Amino acid sequence: MSSAPSAVLDSACGARVLVVDDEALVGRAVARVLGKRHDVAVATSGREALALLEGGREFDLVLCDIMMPGMDGMDLYRTVAERHPGMTDRFVFLTGGAFTLEAEAFLAATKVERIIKPFDSAALRLLAAARARR
Repeated sequence: MSSAPSAVLDSACGARVLVVDDEALVGRAVARVLGKRHDVAVATSGREALALLEGGREFDLVLCDIMMPGMDGMDLYRTVAERHPGMTDRFVFLTGGAFTLEAEAFLAATKVERIIKPFDSAALRLLAAARARR
């Protein structure tokens, strides 16, 4: 096993992460995985996430479920793209792998990185470390 991943984690701590998922268990799981090294906020809806994003809090990484009731991840991304275009590069979608045709087309068009549920904890840690403010 290489020591490179732990070296990355040790040198790049402190990402501000917003987790957006309508499944509270998923949000808590991600917060538990990342919370020791990073500042993690959890929103259980797209509207709640938008309020956080527009309320003055800064986030280095937005881990967002794509399929949610109400304002889904696609709607949240589009709204953020219109209002705060520089923030869209902070999005990574959490997906369950089952998509509507609209979601498939959206993911293909935006080319936003995604993590498939169930997620790998080590991959989440590396992602957050890479996005940490320096």
